Order: sequence, then C-alpha cells, then structure tokens
Amino acid sequence: MSSIKRQIKNYFNFNRIERGGIVALFLLLAVLLLINLLLPYFFREDNIDFSGFEKEVREFEESQKRISDSLSSIRSYNKPDISNLRPFPFDPNNLPPNKWKELGLTNRQIKTIKNYEAKGGRFYKKDDLKKIYGISKEEFAVL
Repeated sequence: MSSIKRQIKNYFNFNRIERGGIVALFLLLAVLLLINLLLPYFFREDNIDFSGFEKEVREFEESQKRISDSLSSIRSYNKPDISNLRPFPFDPNNLPPNKWKELGLTNRQIKTIKNYEAKGGRFYKKDDLKKIYGISKEEFAVL
C-alpha cells in the first residue's frame, strides 16, 4: 500500500526544472495580465465623428425615396384607362381598325394587333388576346 502512496506522491511532486517552468509560466501570465490592464492608459481611443457619414446616408435615402416616388408616378401614369373601353361581342380575327377603335383601344394597341395578324397570327380562343403585348390584364378582363 505504501508503494501506491509513494507513486501518487511522486506523480504530484515536481523536480527543480519543472518548478522553474511553472514559475516562468506564472510570471508570464502575470506580465500579460498587467499589460492588458495598463494598455488602455497608453492608447486612448479617438472619438470618431460619424456626422459626415450619417449625412451621406440621409442623402442616399432621400435620393432612393425620390426614385421610388418617380417610379410609382410612372407606373400610375402607365396604368390602362379601362373607362374608355366599350366592349361588344366581336371576332378579333380580321376586325377592321375602326371596330377596334370603337372597343376603346389605342392606336398603338390596334397597330400591335394588326402587326400580329400580318405575321400570320390568329385568335382561336378568348385567351389568345392575352398574347398581344399592348393589352393589359385589366383591359383583357373587360373585353
């Protein structure tokens, strides 16, 4: 039993070199802690002025708002005016331009339809009128 105690005691005993290493580690740790504590006294943080950056951010946000407002005004300007549409039963194949005009379509839309027909396009069912680029979903729903 005493041999086991001796082995355990020897396991926790340090020789002269190991004790020197432990002292050196503690000294190194103490120096590092001291440096960490004293470092703020040697290097002061500069107060950074962000007012210029904040001004640029505000200007950027204002410009984005102006762009957004102009886009929404363009979108509202380009909305189709379905109040001009006066639908009646019709066959879109070979319908003369004056009849399209009576329906309430614009000259540009009529030109698009006539170009489609000139290239060989035909309307076989109601949904084929959706193919026409100039006719919006709202206008198609009314027609």
